[in-house]
Amino acid sequence: MLNKDLLPDATHMLYELILGHAISLKICWQDTDDLLLLNIYASHTQSDQPAFWTCLQEAWDATDLSICSDFMLSDFNVIEDSINHTPSHHDRTSSVDALTTFCTAHNLQDTWHHTFPDKKVFTYCAHNSELYSMSYIDRIYTAPCHTSGKWEFYIAQ
Repeated sequence: MLNKDLLPDATHMLYELILGHAISLKICWQDTDDLLLLNIYASHTQSDQPAFWTCLQEAWDATDLSICSDFMLSDFNVIEDSINHTPSHHDRTSSVDALTTFCTAHNLQDTWHHTFPDKKVFTYCAHNSELYSMSYIDRIYTAPCHTSGKWEFYIAQ
């Protein structure tokens, strides 16, 4: 949903990259540069993750979008580091590698983790019979040009 008082029609363009899973929004920000936001809802199935990221790259290449996004956010359903799971475990290597490859190609980084590399944070909690698990699956990746400003991180528990 866009606030049309802040973003008139002529200042934004929406690209549906993967139906139900990936959209990109290009906006003219404060009459200066374009700002590119990529919103992701990746597959829950780890074995589908590599194909998802490949398909996303192909869809991206088929648009007139720039090589890099400014922000990529949402539910990735894959964790890059075991510190972000409780109980701790590693996600499928091919899934992590596919996400890492996409982020590298688009020059994106998990700014919160670059700022606090040894801190644990969880955005998803589940309780199944005897097991209680938590994960950091909802993240915001940023281009380095957006990490030099003042960031205030607030994660609701």
